[in-house]
Amino acid sequence: MRSLRIQALTPERIDQAYPLIQMVRPRLSVADWQARARDLLARPDAGVTLLVDDGGLILGLFTWVVESHPDHGATLDAEDFVALDIVGSSRIADALADALEDTARRHGCLAVHTNVTCSGGGAQGLVSRLSGLGHRMESFRLCKQLSQV
Repeated sequence: MRSLRIQALTPERIDQAYPLIQMVRPRLSVADWQARARDLLARPDAGVTLLVDDGGLILGLFTWVVESHPDHGATLDAEDFVALDIVGSSRIADALADALEDTARRHGCLAVHTNVTCSGGGAQGLVSRLSGLGHRMESFRLCKQLSQV
């Protein structure tokens, strides 16, 4: 069985993470991802967390920012949660979920909010998996894209 490690994204690996980001943000260009990742890495209250295998292959990731939430106080707000299923998606999702909590605790957060993007095919399975790990639906966001005038 492959061993899995959690590590922070480094500037040298930004381009390697792009294929995973494309799974949940297919319209995001390479240049926009590079700018977003550099912005997150430059902040002490934000980052990109990777899950890698023994060979350094990125199997999952999430982006995060510590925010102040009116109901929870300091909250880890996670987006772009991607878990590849090539070695068993539940194992990868579990490891990433543990990393969410570890990251939140390291930053003094009292809650974790995980925004699951529906554009990737595995959103329903991911929501079920996270629910099984103690996450509950607290709210949801709707989006209507507007045509440009």
